[in-house]
Order: sequence, then C-alpha cells, then structure tokens
Amino acid sequence: MTMNQTLLIIGPGRLGTSLFRAMRQHGIAGPLLIGKKDAPAPPEMSKRDARFYRQGLQQADVDRAGFVFVAVPDDKTGSVAAQLASFGLSGKAVVHTSGALSAEVLRRLLSNRAFCGSFHPMQSFNKRWLNADVWKNIVCSYEGDEQGKAFLATLCQKLGAKLLVVNEKQKLALHLAAVVAANYQTGLLAWAEKILQREGLEGELLKNMIAPLSMQVQNNYEAGPLKDVLSGPVLRGDLQTIEKHLKYLKEKNSSSEIRLYKEMARFLAEQEIFDVQRRQEILKLLERE
Repeated sequence: MTMNQTLLIIGPGRLGTSLFRAMRQHGIAGPLLIGKKDAPAPPEMSKRDARFYRQGLQQADVDRAGFVFVAVPDDKTGSVAAQLASFGLSGKAVVHTSGALSAEVLRRLLSNRAFCGSFHPMQSFNKRWLNADVWKNIVCSYEGDEQGKAFLATLCQKLGAKLLVVNEKQKLALHLAAVVAANYQTGLLAWAEKILQREGLEGELLKNMIAPLSMQVQNNYEAGPLKDVLSGPVLRGDLQTIEKHLKYLKEKNSSSEIRLYKEMARFLAEQEIFDVQRRQEILKLLERE
C-alpha cells in the first residue's frame, strides 16, 4: 500500500474532516471524503476541495481505494463495516478511528478479505476541518494487521505525528488516559468556572483567571518531570486550607463537589511520585471530613 493509492475517509465528522484537510494541506493526493450528510468546508477550502467530497458510498470508490478510514461514531462502526463487506475488499486495508474499539470489530465483519486495524490519534478534535497543525507532534496508536502499519507510519511522518503500535489492552489504556487528560480536564475547568460563577464572577474575566493557570500547568507538564508539576495545599500539607475548602463546599450544599474534591485530594496524596508533606495526616483528614 502506497501514498499513490486512493484513500477513502468515511465519516465527515470532526476527525474525518480534519484528517482530510491535513492530507490535502500536506499534498497527499486524492483523499476522498464520504458521508451521508453534507459537510460544508471552510471558505478557503471549498472551491479547491469540493470535488473530493461525496455523499454516499459507491462501489467504484471502494474499487479504486487501497486504504479506507472508517471515522464514524463507535456505535456506527459496525454498520459501516457491514456495508463495506458487501464490496470487494481483497488486498485492501480498512481501519477505524475509534479509541475504545479494537480491530476485531472490523475483522469479524470483513473476514479474510481485507487487512484490518484501528488508528487512533491522541488529540482533541473539538470542531470540523481543523488545520493540519493539530496533528503536529501527537501520538497516533495502531492496533491491527501488519499490512497497515507501513502506510500509517508514512502518513504520520507526513503529518508530523508519531505512530505507536500497541496491543488491544494498551489501546484501551491509551483511550482511557486520553479521556482523563482531555475530557475530565474539561470537567475540572467547568467546575472551576462554576465555583467562581456562584460568587458573581462572570464574563471574560472568568477565563482570564483560569486559562493562564491551566496553560502554565500544561507548560510545566511538557517541560517535566511530572513530580515537579504539582503545587497547592495537598503538596504543602496545608491541612487548614483543605478544611476551609471542604467547609465552603458544605455551605454550598454540594455533596457531589465535596466527594470530587476529597477523591482528587486523596488520589494526589496517595501518589508516591509527589513529595506530599504530612501525607498521612491529609489522608486521615479526608476520611474524617
């Protein structure tokens, strides 16, 4: 499989459109984006790339394709694979982009007629048609048949990403880690905003208070090591501050926030990598409160 073969991307969602745009921006010839619904491209792309988008999968498209990306929601992957199974797939590679599903979901449906795999970028695609820069320096995992690896390694090299070959368990661990690092981090930002909004702190000032702090943590993490990133009352062993936080949350009658605060504090205090002062006293406080 080479870059000269036609590439199909099935699914004009956030990942599918962003992958398509990155391929076009890096000069990868002729990817075809296919979906059931229209996916209008940004103005700077529409004239040049409209001919590379089509509604509805056709036999001729599959016949010309050497490599197929199934970039649809997890619960749609099986039905798309079943549709592909009705076409001639001998010698072709088909990969899905789900983080949680293994290559087996394709292998069961496509039998021995195609090479199967799972290709998942460790990145947050928060909207359609993201610029190619979103792929730079990220890790993309691959789990599946050997025949798809060389092509994806070349693709990642062109996109400025790194390909990591993993097994099924490692793949699921990667996805779980990605959910914690991206989705749950977003939940913590929402929680931080909620705390401030309850006290009447609103508008742009809200983001100006939280964003620099969050970005600095990310910068510190990138610079590493992780053991030097943590700061705050848990690390310092500041029992009085932790008690004040819990008292404040009790006054707000927010049992869910109290549980979340205590679980996060407990998790941090239990991690031996961090030089937590008065570790056992913190853990006893969290049990008592």
